Amino acid sequence: MSWLAHIVSHALLHWGYFALFVGIFGEDAGLPLPGETVLMLASFLAHKTHRLDLPLLILVGIAAAILGDNLGYLVGKRLGSRLLRWFRDKFNLENDLVTAADQIRRHGAATIF
Repeated sequence: MSWLAHIVSHALLHWGYFALFVGIFGEDAGLPLPGETVLMLASFLAHKTHRLDLPLLILVGIAAAILGDNLGYLVGKRLGSRLLRWFRDKFNLENDLVTAADQIRRHGAATIF
């Protein structure tokens, strides 16, 4: 996993707050990005290199998380069933989706938690 730390630290040193925003926003919107890793490494770099300001990192992280969560919610609300059908057909997930629906039916919100 040192390759991931290298890529993330390189992005943070070159793109700073924008890289932090993209990492957290993308993860919270549903993309497979390392949001927590980006945030922890940005905090470490702020402490060690003083290139990044910790209070600004916190504000950017909060804004990115809120916006990413809201985008993920809107995509799920508007396109959720179509995306599930597309994933089911594209990746042969019929059994997995049936199992997930059964878990949600039996256990409700505890399944998501």
